[in-house]
Amino acid sequence: MSPNLEQTKKTADTYTRTIPAFGRTPPFFLLPFLPSDHVQPVMYLGLASVLISITFNLNFINGMLVCLWLCGTWLALTGYRPWLFVNQFMPLPKNGYYNLPSDFVSAENSDFEKIHKQRQFPFRVRHPGGGIGVMKTYQTLHKDIPFHALMEIDLDGYKAAIPLLKDNKEWSANIPFCYEGIHHELYDDDVVGTLDSVTELLDNLLVGERITFYQGKYSDCQERIGALNSETALSNQKQLSINSILMEAERERAKQLTHKGLRQLWQQLIFCSWRQSKGQNRGLNFLTNIIDNCELIWQTFTQLLLGTKKQKLIFTYASLGQSIFSEGLMPWLMLLKNTGKLNVRFLSVDELWEWLWQRYQTGPAPLIPQYIKVFQNQQGQVVAEIVENSPRETLSVLFANHGVPFVTARNELKIKDQLVAAMCLDGGIKQEGKPDSFGTLREQLRYILKIMARRDVRDTEFWVECELGDNAIISDNLQKTAQQSSASNKQAAEKGKVLDVFATELQKEAILAQKLLYQGHVGLKVGFTALLYRKDRSELERATQTLAHAFGRAKLIREEQVAWIRYLETSPLTNKRQLTSCNESGLVFDPRLPFPSTEVPGLLPLSQPRSVFAHPKGVEFLCESKPLYLHPLIQNLNFMITATKGGGKSVMSFAFVRHCMNYGPILAMDMATGADSTFALIAQLYGEQAAYIDMAVTPYNPIMMPDLRNVDQEQQQKRLAIWKSQIQFFLLSLVMGHLEDALLEDRCRSLLQKATLQFWSNSRIQKRYQAAIAGGLSSTAWQKQPTLKDFLPFCTKESLKLFHADEFDERALVHIQRKLSSKINDPNIGRVISSPSGVNPKAVFTVFSLAGLQDRENAHIMALVASQACSQIGMSYPRSLFLIDECSTILRVSPSFADLIGARFAIGRKFGQSTGLIGQDLESVFDCRAAGQIMANLDFSLIGKTTTTGAQSFEDKMNIPRRLIRACASRQYEPWREQMLSYWLLKWEATGDFWKVAYGTNLLELALLSSNPHEKELKAQYLSKSPTYSQIATFVRAYKQQLPLN
Repeated sequence: MSPNLEQTKKTADTYTRTIPAFGRTPPFFLLPFLPSDHVQPVMYLGLASVLISITFNLNFINGMLVCLWLCGTWLALTGYRPWLFVNQFMPLPKNGYYNLPSDFVSAENSDFEKIHKQRQFPFRVRHPGGGIGVMKTYQTLHKDIPFHALMEIDLDGYKAAIPLLKDNKEWSANIPFCYEGIHHELYDDDVVGTLDSVTELLDNLLVGERITFYQGKYSDCQERIGALNSETALSNQKQLSINSILMEAERERAKQLTHKGLRQLWQQLIFCSWRQSKGQNRGLNFLTNIIDNCELIWQTFTQLLLGTKKQKLIFTYASLGQSIFSEGLMPWLMLLKNTGKLNVRFLSVDELWEWLWQRYQTGPAPLIPQYIKVFQNQQGQVVAEIVENSPRETLSVLFANHGVPFVTARNELKIKDQLVAAMCLDGGIKQEGKPDSFGTLREQLRYILKIMARRDVRDTEFWVECELGDNAIISDNLQKTAQQSSASNKQAAEKGKVLDVFATELQKEAILAQKLLYQGHVGLKVGFTALLYRKDRSELERATQTLAHAFGRAKLIREEQVAWIRYLETSPLTNKRQLTSCNESGLVFDPRLPFPSTEVPGLLPLSQPRSVFAHPKGVEFLCESKPLYLHPLIQNLNFMITATKGGGKSVMSFAFVRHCMNYGPILAMDMATGADSTFALIAQLYGEQAAYIDMAVTPYNPIMMPDLRNVDQEQQQKRLAIWKSQIQFFLLSLVMGHLEDALLEDRCRSLLQKATLQFWSNSRIQKRYQAAIAGGLSSTAWQKQPTLKDFLPFCTKESLKLFHADEFDERALVHIQRKLSSKINDPNIGRVISSPSGVNPKAVFTVFSLAGLQDRENAHIMALVASQACSQIGMSYPRSLFLIDECSTILRVSPSFADLIGARFAIGRKFGQSTGLIGQDLESVFDCRAAGQIMANLDFSLIGKTTTTGAQSFEDKMNIPRRLIRACASRQYEPWREQMLSYWLLKWEATGDFWKVAYGTNLLELALLSSNPHEKELKAQYLSKSPTYSQIATFVRAYKQQLPLN
């Protein structure tokens, strides 16, 4: 690599290569022809051949033949992965594991150590149905799962839960962190910084400890079904039978998508280890094990000698909790948050118990049998107490019934009625598990995500464990590799060759790897385990083949010998190292892959689509199969939906309409042709519960007061003030029209404010408002509500007490009177805007159609009236949704209407009204006078299939990266008709995050919104004005039969 290239600034699109030479062990100088992992076994076999020669008095030649035969047989049997051969001699659990129900024994009990050791041994039980006297030996869970109890540590304002472990040697713990994940769609500037932070985190791992990154996706839709059941109950309360049927269809659709693997729940956690013996590489060699045992014996002897054993027992938990807090919890938290810039938090004891229960059991979690609480008392001393809900120990409860791992074969096990297979990256002598390259830096960050997000990868977990390697050994090996490569080149030159290409490349890699070490980076040992869950064996076979194929040239191999051990190694209830726990004594092998810290982020499951909101209510979208939820009314959101014709805009709009309908009325303005519009179809669907208002015919009183009886006193005052302000704006827009005269407009505004104040303070007007609201739509008092005709007399000099009005005031007053009179008496719109309202304010879905208005000024006025109506009706409810469909033309030609919509975006949420813009072409939104106000108050946008011109506009006006928005103009965003999925680019304005999401409509929804001539005939044939369940079912069956897919 040239110096200039090294100095080039890294970007998200910078290409990165791995360094295969990193971690490579050079040939042993005495046996250069022998792969490094075979040196130790061959030396043992050589020693064995010497002993055989002595025993049988063999001469030197025969002894050498025995040695060669033993070594040759070993090499032939083991190949490049000697641990796979050794693992087949690992004994299976005796007749499997058995969950022996037992009571909890505190570590402060003097008999704890004795009972703890007894539970490690196999035990015999009478086999059910095996006849009298038939006994079977089983392996206890305590031997391979050293879980003692859950511990909650509440110190210095931090509260964390951990699983406390106790094996024969020491106490340990795996500290869980809830990890939100790095968002999968980062801006270019964030990619490099994120990778650098994660690399720095890995460079500073705690010595002697391990960090494990976990990510899983599962087929589970129970939470969503529960939420939809709640929505169905709300629909039934409101007698929205259509909504109930649609919710039922959505439940079935969620199950269908889950079964196909298109919908999966994602989980992501980080586990950090803590051990009492810091910095000890236990189990890696025979000598270390001897030293550890001697140290343990000496500690026991000194406690007996000094008589401190009992005192030590009393403070066991408090001492452990304090040590874990100071040596584990806080250092790891600071490292993850401050160094790695990862968004993590501690789990509560209830969250940890819930996660463990769902991992090993089904159904709702019971109360925690017991947990240890470590806290500070009033004197500031660290104390511990056991919170006990059951005498049974937590391990016995957690692994009851189907939770016990049932070892069916060496290459699989069964848990929760599912078969589990384990796979790992090939850490053989050739290190074929290493990817050749991660691509660009952006692709490196998303390497695991791309695999996990595949549609054919489901019910899968990735567990990636990282531990510091020995930098001195790595550096020494790299230096030897470089020297041997140099020697190979010299030999090649002596033989007349120019150079040895392999040796030259190896030398370059070794030098590059040494540079990384000199720059402060470290070498890491990475254990990568994938767990796959399936119902039957044939599915499991296909799943392992699919996942292996997904990794491409990086070789992912299935564990054929010790699958149950690989499963237990990943559990946070054990302290085993991943991939090495079978090979840590006697013959020592390390199948983990060595990587420099700069490459490891590519193998970590760091990224996933971030959730927008946690609750499973509202419209469900799927991003990389992960469900995301949006609910404009619950979350009080303003939004925009845009797509070209055929892009799924109608179905998308209807999804928001029906989900919001349970929480408040839907009020819409429809600019499209009435009979063919989406809103017209929806209004027909809801029959008498909806109202489709033709603004050219149906009267609406724009100055009618909202019914505020259903909101609290504080909200009444706020909403009344907003309503008055809107009335003044409406009146000003009515009298000014398209006239541009700043001075006249200012005088008219001032006079209208005085007139409205006089109008509202009039006692007769107030009584008529109150009587109309109390009487309701069909009452006589309703027909006497104050209208524009009643307001006009208040616009006189006498009423306004303008006895000394100047010329400008008189001109403005005359203009107001003339404009109001002309509109009240207009033959086209006069009756509509000056009569008592004929719109039912109790309808769940009200659409104001502006189609058919030919006069430009009248169309502008009726748009203002419709907007005013939506505001006035919405104020009568705690929450409401205001939608505007195909508004591009009027926004372009009417600045005052644009101002009104901008104001609605700005203040609508103050009276509980969310606003949504829907259209094919929203260029006019960006170009209108209120564009800044609209965009500043926009919460999210959904952009479907668009044109190249539209994509350019979104890139320029909404700051959407080119690589994302250009895809919207390609075939990637065309609906997947076979699976009934439409694709959208979701932008969350508050954070600037993006998601490519899919919306999975159901067949019923699609059928009810069908609008071509043939489909209309089908609807008329099967559906009445208020369709029943049986009519809808019959219609959907007929609709399904005529689909091209069938």
